[in-house]
Amino acid sequence: MASNMGIQIGNAWFQRKINLRPQHRGVHLVTEEILRQVPELLQFSVGLCHIQILHTSASLALNESWDPDVRDDMEMMLNKIIPEDMPYRHSCEGPDDMPAHVKACFLGSSLSIPITDGKLALGTWQGVWLCEHRNNAGSRRRGFILIAKMASPRNQSRRPFTVCIEGNIGSGKTTFLNNFKQFNNTMVLQEPVELWRNVEGMNLLDLMYKDPGRYACLFQSYVQLTMLQLHTMKSPLPYKIMERSVYSARCFIENMKRTNVLKEVEATVLEKWYDWCINHALIETDLIVYLRTTPDIVYKRMRARARQEENLVSLEYLEQVHQIHEDWLYHRTLFDVPAPVIILDADQSMEEMFVQFEKCKTRIFERCRQSERESRLLTSPVSSPKIGAASE
Repeated sequence: MASNMGIQIGNAWFQRKINLRPQHRGVHLVTEEILRQVPELLQFSVGLCHIQILHTSASLALNESWDPDVRDDMEMMLNKIIPEDMPYRHSCEGPDDMPAHVKACFLGSSLSIPITDGKLALGTWQGVWLCEHRNNAGSRRRGFILIAKMASPRNQSRRPFTVCIEGNIGSGKTTFLNNFKQFNNTMVLQEPVELWRNVEGMNLLDLMYKDPGRYACLFQSYVQLTMLQLHTMKSPLPYKIMERSVYSARCFIENMKRTNVLKEVEATVLEKWYDWCINHALIETDLIVYLRTTPDIVYKRMRARARQEENLVSLEYLEQVHQIHEDWLYHRTLFDVPAPVIILDADQSMEEMFVQFEKCKTRIFERCRQSERESRLLTSPVSSPKIGAASE
C-alpha cells in the first residue's frame, strides 16, 4: 500500500492511495475493505470523504448493501443496456473493453460521502460498490485514491484509555473486538491484515508463510510499522481497543529466533527497531486482555475458517506461539508486561465467551473511570494551609 498523507489540525486534508483486491466481472460491495485501510477517518467529526478510482473501465456507485441479488441484477441490467454486440470502432482490446468504458461513464469514477462523528454518513442499507466491467481486469483494480477533508477537528485533548487484545492465532480476538463496535465511545482497531496482504499488490503475509527464511524479517518489520501506526493514532473517543500490539509482535520475533527462521543480524535489527518504538513513540497501554486458549482448539478453529495464508500453519507452530504467550502474559517470565492483564478462558463456546465479554467490558469501562478519577486527583490544585493552622 502506498501512503502519501498529511494531516493539518484545523481545516485539515488527508490523502492516501489505497489498494483493493482484484475482483471478477460484476458488482462488488467494498465499503469495509476501504474503511479498514483508512482508520484515520475516525479523527474527523465533520467533513467530506472523496473516493476516486483510477481506471477507465471500472466504476464506483453508492447503493444497496444488504441483498447481494441487487448487485447481480445490476450487472444483468448493465449488460442489457450496454451490450457487447454493437458496432464499436474501438475493439482492439477485446469485445468487453468498449462497453466497459461506456458503463464507467454511466456510473462514474468517484464518490463524495459526508463524514459525521468519525464515520461515513451512509444510509442504513447503503454501501460502496466497485463495478468491475472487464472480464479479465486482473490486479489493475487495486489502485485507488481516497481524500478526506476535515472541516471541524474533534477534540483530542485527552488520551484514550487503550486496551490491547492478545492471544494466539484463532483465539477469537476479532470476534471479541467486534462486540465493542456497538459502542459509540470506542475506537476499534483490528489487526491490519489487509495491509499485510496487499503491499503494492504483493501479499506479504502469504509470502512469509510460504518462504519464511526469505520474507520473515521483512514481514515483521512491516508488522511493527503498521502496529505502531495504530498505537499512535489519535482518537477523540475515550476508549481505544486494539487487536494485538507492538508488544505481541515481539512474541513472533522470539519464536522466529528460537526456530532459527531469522538470522542473528535480522533479529538484532528487529529488536533495535522494537526498542526504539518503546522508548520514543507514544504507545501507552492501560490494559491487556489475554484470550487464553489451548493449541488444539485454535488449530481446529483456524482450519474451519480456512484463510488462504494459514494453510501452511501447523499445530506445532501454534504450540510454539502459545508457549511464548504463556511465558509473557501468564507466567510473566519472558518480557516486561506493560499494563495490568485480564486473563479469559477463550476455549469456550461463542455463547460462553459472550458472557465473559459482558463481564470484561464492565471491568474495562470501570478501570477507565477509575483512571480518570485518579487523574483528576493528581491534577487538582492543593490549597495551602492557613498560617497558624494545626498540621495533621
